Amino acid sequence: GENQLKEIIGRKLKANRFIKYKSNSSYVQVSDDEARDYYKNNKMKFGTSDFDSFKTNIKKFLGQKNAEDRLRDWLDILRKKHKVKNLVSGVPIHGTDSTSGH
Repeated sequence: GENQLKEIIGRKLKANRFIKYKSNSSYVQVSDDEARDYYKNNKMKFGTSDFDSFKTNIKKFLGQKNAEDRLRDWLDILRKKHKVKNLVSGVPIHGTDSTSGH
């Protein structure tokens, strides 16, 4: 009935708000070692610049990437649990693999 619809919509709104909140506030701490590994693995990108001049940027980038990965994992779990479709409609989640084999 109509109540059920209201409940579903309410749940979706809550989820969306939660996701927005999570993606704004979730920042995964990245160690210097991790940043250095990334620098080593992507030396071509950084050219002749030394690690220290990129360290902060790398950590910021990796932190955000980790947070997004974590969020995506969390969403996958939710989706499997509740078979939720379109939970993230209208919420930009930046990922190259938007077509994760359904």
